[in-house]
Amino acid sequence: MIGALRVRDVVGAILVGITYRAPMRRWIGLTKYRLNLLVLFAVGGGYVTASGREVDAVGAAFAALGAALSAFGASALNMVMERDFDARMDRTRDRPVASGEVSPRAAVVFGVSLLLAGLGILAAKTTWTAAAVSAAVALIYLGLYTPLKRVTTLNTLVGAVPGALPPVLGWAAAGGSLTAPAPWVMFGIIFFWQIPHFLAIATVYRDDYERGGFRMLPAVDPTLGLCARQVVLNTVALILVSMAVVAPAVGLCGSRFLVVALASGAVFLAFAMRFAWVRDVATAKRLFWASLVYLPVVWAFLVIDRIPRA
Repeated sequence: MIGALRVRDVVGAILVGITYRAPMRRWIGLTKYRLNLLVLFAVGGGYVTASGREVDAVGAAFAALGAALSAFGASALNMVMERDFDARMDRTRDRPVASGEVSPRAAVVFGVSLLLAGLGILAAKTTWTAAAVSAAVALIYLGLYTPLKRVTTLNTLVGAVPGALPPVLGWAAAGGSLTAPAPWVMFGIIFFWQIPHFLAIATVYRDDYERGGFRMLPAVDPTLGLCARQVVLNTVALILVSMAVVAPAVGLCGSRFLVVALASGAVFLAFAMRFAWVRDVATAKRLFWASLVYLPVVWAFLVIDRIPRA
């Protein structure tokens, strides 16, 4: 497919729609930029925690740019792969490729261009290890998670891996060693946070996912009993992993972070248990919003507590 493309196609795609008559917003929509804000958030946290007392602002900017472009490119390619399934679902049928406003061929060129640009920036301006982590994110996301969504409910666990790797990427971009426990504790926080977060979304849109042919756990769990257990267990695991941040072997934060993490975790767990008890769309929505509050609070305090004080 890519080999048959003409120069006009490549230039048109990269210049965001000059050749193809799709509005600018549709090309921007290919990047899933709202969802990928989490990537920048996580990469920044990993970079700052690895930097210690002195943060290289230029290096951090290149790490964020490279990670963002890679994530944007992978998202565009994901939309190409899932275009027929997205077209069946109310929440995704208006996506650029599914709606037909951007052709699959143009979206492939656009996605590959962004992905390669991001990997190149990471390799040239940060570290090769960071570029390798970013490549692994794209490979797992596109090569495993995307096809598994139509095969097994375990896709959520697989998808949580690339979703949790951005802080590891940020740590590596700052020159941190991946043999240290700290980046993997940060990985664990985002990994376990994603399970209740995405199961809440899948519960709200369970009928839509079923129409789209995606095997999300709430769509194949009529009573939501198994889904409820997974939400609670992974929330408890999240709290336990967040406590490891203050362990001497990790050494990321002090006791003040522990207070914030435990308090935030207790509130989040309360929403998770409420969902497990009631198991309806209303409590799933509340759990979703609680997850959107929990992670920024905990992550921001982790970074702030790491920044040295005058």
